[in-house]
Amino acid sequence: GSDLVTDLEINVSVTTSDSAGNKGTAELTHSHTVDVTAPALTISVNDITADNIINSSESSAGVVVTGTVAGDFSSGDTVTLTINGKTYAGVNMTFNVFPYEDGNMVFPALEINVESPDEGSSKGIRRLVKTSSKNIVVKPVPPNYSLDDWLVSSGVSVSDKWSGDRGSVRVGDVLERYIVREVEGSVAELIPPIHWDSIQGVSIYPSRADVKNNKTRTSISATRSDGIKYLFEKEGEIEIPEIIVMWWNPQSGTMQKRTLKKVAISVAPNPDLGMLKSIRDSLSLVKATLEEEELPAEKTSILGLSPRLFVAAVLILLLAIYLFARIYGPLKRAFLKQREEYKNSEKYYFRKYLKAARTKNSSLAQQALYRWIDQLHLQEPSLAYFQEHYGNPDLLDSPENIFNVAEWSRARKNYIHGRSNSDYSPDAWINP
Repeated sequence: GSDLVTDLEINVSVTTSDSAGNKGTAELTHSHTVDVTAPALTISVNDITADNIINSSESSAGVVVTGTVAGDFSSGDTVTLTINGKTYAGVNMTFNVFPYEDGNMVFPALEINVESPDEGSSKGIRRLVKTSSKNIVVKPVPPNYSLDDWLVSSGVSVSDKWSGDRGSVRVGDVLERYIVREVEGSVAELIPPIHWDSIQGVSIYPSRADVKNNKTRTSISATRSDGIKYLFEKEGEIEIPEIIVMWWNPQSGTMQKRTLKKVAISVAPNPDLGMLKSIRDSLSLVKATLEEEELPAEKTSILGLSPRLFVAAVLILLLAIYLFARIYGPLKRAFLKQREEYKNSEKYYFRKYLKAARTKNSSLAQQALYRWIDQLHLQEPSLAYFQEHYGNPDLLDSPENIFNVAEWSRARKNYIHGRSNSDYSPDAWINP
């Protein structure tokens, strides 16, 4: 193990030949990381109550204790709390958050249903546990690094795979190369592509990247494989430059890198150069196809909407017009009927009296009051009859009492609820 700590790369080469004497060689460079640092662990406990104080009523009730753990924990790990010599078990739930821009973000509060027994019991009881929201400050990418090349991971493994015999290359030959990165604690969408340097005398044709996300109950990781084809067009010594893979390790707080060493290839002449053009044309066609696939398709829009959304909007609009046409007629008729009934009700005319009384015009108030009395179903439609049975007969002694809105309202309430003052004598009736 000590050699693997010192040398972070393993070079593997295998050569074989068939019965006809044809030789084939495959080579692989695999890099690994060394982590001998103890895991960084942090634990925080939220306030146990709103004021973080246990009062008398809370001391005899159940109190939920919540908190967070950070570091090298996995989802499903058991968290143990010891309170007053008693042990309580909990469960650690892990959420992977991948912010794509700097600034402040808030991880929302969560509500989690759990089952746990009361003290001294073995029967589980459903309970709702609420967590607190978490403020997270996302730092920007350091000024010396590009956001397009930025990678955050707790560990990256890099392997370099070649297809073809690098020891026997002639003009017109093609070597294929794949650089595979296995990234811990990230997703494939956040792994930046490999940048291929141009090489004099060599045409390069990148292939489509192969990406994969790997998720288990306790961890998340991703794999990205970037491939390229080297077409050697000139004889002589060719040097393929080194490739540096860099990433930020949040656990150690350092930038880390892996370097794939430069590769020297001797290219021998080839008397049959006629095939070079056909190979170049074929690879160029494949490259053009890949580039066309990667270009964002020009989106067709209608009034700023995609065709699908536009059709959906038109259908919704037509449905709304249809429903409106179906219900508008009955609604309008019902509204007009209700309005007509209201305009023929005693409530409508009593409100007209109240409005007239506010003008302090005795003629208008008296006229409105008489019109309201006509709307009541009285045995005798007169003010005297109404006041004798439902109000105060003294109101008729003074003309100013026509403005006594409170007494007339009280009398109207007695009429509505059927509360009569006394029997009425027809001799007291005066035709208004």
